[in-house]
Amino acid sequence: MKKLRRSAIAACALSTSAAFAQSSVTLYGRLDASINSLHFSGPNRASVRTVSSDSSHWGMRGTEDLGAGLRALFKMESQFQVDSGAQGNKEFYFNRDSYAGLQSDRFGTLTLGSHLTPHVRLTFKVSPFERAQLGNVVALFQGGPRGYQVVQNNSAAYTSPRWRGFMLRAMLGLSEGAALSKTRSLGLEYEAGPWWLGMTHDALKVSAASVGLPATQPSLWSRTTVLGASYDFKVVRIMAYYQTN
Repeated sequence: MKKLRRSAIAACALSTSAAFAQSSVTLYGRLDASINSLHFSGPNRASVRTVSSDSSHWGMRGTEDLGAGLRALFKMESQFQVDSGAQGNKEFYFNRDSYAGLQSDRFGTLTLGSHLTPHVRLTFKVSPFERAQLGNVVALFQGGPRGYQVVQNNSAAYTSPRWRGFMLRAMLGLSEGAALSKTRSLGLEYEAGPWWLGMTHDALKVSAASVGLPATQPSLWSRTTVLGASYDFKVVRIMAYYQTN
């Protein structure tokens, strides 16, 4: 009888902890393949046809409910080439979002790891290509050292709760003893009905030579400001993007 009671108490404790600590893990991905035909005019005319994989990736993300509106979360995402099976980045396997952190309904989300920058998240809202294909904003306007990083390693990121349509994003990239690789990013978004408006400002520590200045000059801060907007007519969405460095 004592053994039966102990088992019942243990079962009760397990069911109680499961009710207060709900967790979930999701495996997801995207396969994106296209045939591109490029024609170059001028003295050295050429035509190139390729099968490309611009944004194929897979990842895992999960959350665990800690109670009182607080959750632990993680995300790991890796890009690969579906046309060849090759890794998207030979140096970093998880070369997109890769972080862990805490999320609060009241105070927002704080994560540590490797993050897509606020600037890249803005382009998701104002580019019909998002991060894929030849026409995407990130590819057209390049990346660091011309003003912004696509992915920031060794970083802390904060996303505020949405308040009356506004949401704040902030990121701090640590150099960990290196002379460069420091980043400061700030983004503000507003969403109301069909409207979406956004602004980001990035400050990236770069070498003088990387921005076309004499290599003898000291390192400097490259600052980039971006404005974006979109309006959804339901049938069609109009998007606008402006960048200055």
